[in-house]
Amino acid sequence: MTTAIWPTGVPSALDFGGRVKPQPNKVSFQPAVGPALERRRATLALKHYDVAVKMDEPSAALFLTFFENTLQDGTLPFTGLKDPFGTARTFRIVGEPDVAEQTRGLWKVSLKLEELPV
Repeated sequence: MTTAIWPTGVPSALDFGGRVKPQPNKVSFQPAVGPALERRRATLALKHYDVAVKMDEPSAALFLTFFENTLQDGTLPFTGLKDPFGTARTFRIVGEPDVAEQTRGLWKVSLKLEELPV
């Protein structure tokens, strides 16, 4: 399966809002005696990002087409975006995007992205 690429007609400047939320990756066990025992749940934990992208009307329409058709309503991963630290990553859109008109002709697309392992 090939990974989709973020369309060039849609802005890629994401507003991450300074928030990165790693998935919980710790398991704790409290024995009958002594301190709690803790270990990693897995060698890799996914990260989640709440992002927003401002775009014009044609770009918003292109994004919706990309989401619905290319990503099959968000079930497929894509590349072409960078995380807030500037590293290219593979993402999947979690849930449904929120597409809202801010002012006449200017749209704001809010997404929940999940960073996938390579």
